[in-house]
Amino acid sequence: MYAKLFTSIYQGTLRGDTHGLVVFTNLLAHADAEGWVDIHPKAIAEEVGLSIEQVRTALSALESPDPESRSPEEEGRRIVRLDEHRDWGWRIVNHVKYRAIRSEEERREQNRLAQQRWREKHKPPVSTRKQNKPKQKQIHIQKQEDQKKGAAKASQLGLPDWLPKSAWNDWHNFRNSMKGWTHKAKTLSLGTLTKLREKGHDPTAVIEQSIERGWTGLFEIKQEKGNGTNRPAESASGRAERKGNEHLARLEEAERSGNDPLLAAHGRDIRS
Repeated sequence: MYAKLFTSIYQGTLRGDTHGLVVFTNLLAHADAEGWVDIHPKAIAEEVGLSIEQVRTALSALESPDPESRSPEEEGRRIVRLDEHRDWGWRIVNHVKYRAIRSEEERREQNRLAQQRWREKHKPPVSTRKQNKPKQKQIHIQKQEDQKKGAAKASQLGLPDWLPKSAWNDWHNFRNSMKGWTHKAKTLSLGTLTKLREKGHDPTAVIEQSIERGWTGLFEIKQEKGNGTNRPAESASGRAERKGNEHLARLEEAERSGNDPLLAAHGRDIRS
């Protein structure tokens, strides 16, 4: 058994009473939850190192009324007999009261510790967004500088007159999003476009083909089959130009034939 001692025990009327304090704290240590102590004075004497007479004298003082006691219960007595038919066995008068105080303090301390453990367990991870912000900003700046350097080097390549700048910029932006788009790779791309042009391939169509198919290289225009014959695949710009020419041709034919140009624009021919 154990007991929690309050400092008030040393600040009341037992102050300076060595035997009384020793015997009383021994009773507190042996008390059960209700404050009952069923122990013989001889056992107390053997535990605290006092004579049986000294223990009985201290017990008698603890059983006596104390007009200066802080508690009015039992006229200030600290212990009362459990049984009037024997001279040992006591109930500590204010044991339940002080036990409740102790329990409340322990409860608050346990709650405090429990809340502390909960906060530590559920503590949100330290956000690295703010910590990494300078680093991310530096990476962004570095990327912009690399793009500027890449654009400067591209201008130093000296694009040939037959290669539209818009087509090359499309190819540059597409390849720049991937690894390996070095100055050497750009030079090789220009060399490849030159060779393909000499073979009769439209450089713009070659670039559009690679971008459309997600290729990192430039290749000959793939032939697509239609009506039993092989013909070069038509580029997007070539297809737009062809359709525009066909549209103008229909309008001119409508004017010559006397048809309504609006209907001819939609490919319809009305003859009287």
